[in-house]
Amino acid sequence: EIEPEHIWSHIKLGYALIQAQKPDEALTECETVLKSPKAKKDTKAAAHAICGLAEIGFNHPEIAIEKCQTALSVSEKEDWAYWCLGDALIQLNKASEAVVQYEAAVNLKPEEALYYYKWGQALAQLEQNEAAIMQYQKAIEFDTSHEIRKQAQLLMEALNTTD
Repeated sequence: EIEPEHIWSHIKLGYALIQAQKPDEALTECETVLKSPKAKKDTKAAAHAICGLAEIGFNHPEIAIEKCQTALSVSEKEDWAYWCLGDALIQLNKASEAVVQYEAAVNLKPEEALYYYKWGQALAQLEQNEAAIMQYQKAIEFDTSHEIRKQAQLLMEALNTTD
């Protein structure tokens, strides 16, 4: 049984495991939260989104979409669910649909560099290079870790050479 004050620790650990590309461990964390009767609505939405992101790590985009739609049915303000949907749609080669999801994530969390970066990647896949570069610039502007900055700069340079 998870103590209520520890539930978000599982969510944060799940998020970190997604970032570390450890979907099996992330899935364990989100499932632990979902089994807890003490998990509240927003926490459950985040857990469903983490489960969806883990499924993307297993290359199961259809399952990921189900999990992320469940997250949004619990709370339409769950930005991770839009991130998850975008990534799942990219795996399904549906970049134009992914753009809509990343934009929704940005609208919920306008200072989250990762969402601009993902949005830029989807636009680049659609060969909308100017729009992609704009999103990469936003990602760089909001990136505090400087991890996204490096990748965004490389991708912008690549797009500039294709114009």
